Amino acid sequence: ATVKGVKAGTAKIIGMTSDGNFTAIADITVQAAAQA
Repeated sequence: ATVKGVKAGTAKIIGMTSDGNFTAIADITVQAAAQA
């Protein structure tokens, strides 16, 4: 997954399959120097 426009800090990414049987939660730490 690609996250854009997130300021420095933390973001929580939640992914779920279409049937809703699987959920993945990823805590992402965004650093200000991480400019791609």
